[in-house]
Amino acid sequence: MSLVLGTAIGQLLTLAVTPFLARIYSDEDFGFLSLVISVVSIAAPAAALRLDSALMLPKDNRDASALFGVGMISAVVVSAASAGVLQIVFACGLLSNMAALPWFSLWVALITFLTAAFTLLGQYALRGHRYGAVARRSVYQSVLAAASQLGWGLAAPSATGLIGGYAIGRAAGIVPLVLALRTQLERFSSMDVRRLITKYWRFPALFTPSAILNSAGLVIPVLFVGLWFSVGDAGQWALADRILAAPLVLVATAVGQVVEAHVSEVVREGKGSLTRYFLSVSAVLAVIAGIVVFVVVLCAPPFLPILLGPGWGTAAQLMIAMSPIAATRLIVSPMSKVLVVLQRGGWTLGLDILRVVLVGAVVLAAIGLSLDLILTAWLFSVSLSIVYLVTWVIAWVAVRRGPGLERARAL
Repeated sequence: MSLVLGTAIGQLLTLAVTPFLARIYSDEDFGFLSLVISVVSIAAPAAALRLDSALMLPKDNRDASALFGVGMISAVVVSAASAGVLQIVFACGLLSNMAALPWFSLWVALITFLTAAFTLLGQYALRGHRYGAVARRSVYQSVLAAASQLGWGLAAPSATGLIGGYAIGRAAGIVPLVLALRTQLERFSSMDVRRLITKYWRFPALFTPSAILNSAGLVIPVLFVGLWFSVGDAGQWALADRILAAPLVLVATAVGQVVEAHVSEVVREGKGSLTRYFLSVSAVLAVIAGIVVFVVVLCAPPFLPILLGPGWGTAAQLMIAMSPIAATRLIVSPMSKVLVVLQRGGWTLGLDILRVVLVGAVVLAAIGLSLDLILTAWLFSVSLSIVYLVTWVIAWVAVRRGPGLERARAL
């Protein structure tokens, strides 16, 4: 309950401050923020090597501590490497819209590391059922991010204020987790690391590429909008997504963490059934998703310009176009956690390849047919919705197949 409450408070704070930020910052400022976050979304899964999900499985805290340590070291290396790669790309004259923001690559490196640490610490806290610390994480992050962005914007509004405030919020969210876990981490040896990497090799080898593809499939649309149309259009997209993300973050993220913890416990203890649990949670999420779509279609056109102020009319049209993906993602994202826990790496990778292929096809169609922004958004939304529906079916099949569960227990 505390986990859901913390997530709810954090998301409500983010929503409450959005109208003020929309009047202080321009759509281009929001566009630069969305481009930074999109690149981070691709780099962050690689930074932690997906060991955040593996943290839930070891029975021994020493083993979990070793996995945590490897994840943190990897986060430092990958974050620094991401900045280097971007600098080389910019030096070659590519991605000029991104390069127009000063210190773009350094922002990406900093936020990538903070995101990886945020995720690893959060999963370790959930492993120990420290839901209160995870709930406080969400509140601290939202409060500090909102205060920093507002203060920075009132003093000198620019994209730097939005991005810097976001980074401050990420850092603030780490504090309650560090305080809660400072006595939980145990010493480990290099032999422990080698043994655990051998045991959980699927997470870095299969689930990391899959997570990168998953994130790429989700953020390619906004990256494409920012690079093909304009940074301002990416900002319109970002505001629409920010509001649509309210139910997604409020419900799907919290439920997904609980689902992952529950499934991991069933696997670890070797008892209990997942089939009825899977269907009942999916049904509840489907009802919530239907309500979200109804409200968006009915309320976005007349009320969003009033909420955000002049200059944000495109965001209302984008919200309607993006409602199918918001609904299907709300249902499927939490339930897809079973594929990670049951270590269905091949299936997950196949789904993520399908997502990138479909999104890539939309990009080619938009360029080749000179489609406008709204029609392009509809095509992205429909293609991603199809992938999520296929994902739900595959997750259901994985839950029903007993041998898959037995194999996960054996590992």
